Amino acid sequence: MRILLLTKISNLLCGDNQLSKMPDVDINLLHNGKVSVYNVGNMKGVNNPDTNIDIAASCQTTSQGKILLTASIKDITLPLYSTVSNVQNLLGAHEFIGHGVKGWGDVTKDHFKVYEFQMKHSTWKGTSEAFKTHTQKNYRDYIYPVKK
Repeated sequence: MRILLLTKISNLLCGDNQLSKMPDVDINLLHNGKVSVYNVGNMKGVNNPDTNIDIAASCQTTSQGKILLTASIKDITLPLYSTVSNVQNLLGAHEFIGHGVKGWGDVTKDHFKVYEFQMKHSTWKGTSEAFKTHTQKNYRDYIYPVKK
């Protein structure tokens, strides 16, 4: 069952590149024109992924000015990649547009804007309830950080 799920997710991420179906994503800006994937379980990657990733996805700019967008595959991230809308919303709206194109993030102290954009994006309505709950919790954590 786990193998089937991983295969399905790999196909969603790289098979026919779901981001290319989004009118507001220019895949020519991606490193080698595609999403990079890092499978934490077997420590294997596709398309030179960020291997220091401990979250579901990361976005960096390469020395050639391309966007290195890495999807991290591990047990805890599997539900986030379970539907086309989830993939498009997380990798397209949040990572590619929010971080990669608009430049919002932790360094600029406006990561919350990424979540606001993501939840208003057209792909949001098709995401799973578990995905929505996860994203809304992350957003609240940025808006109302726990003081230590």
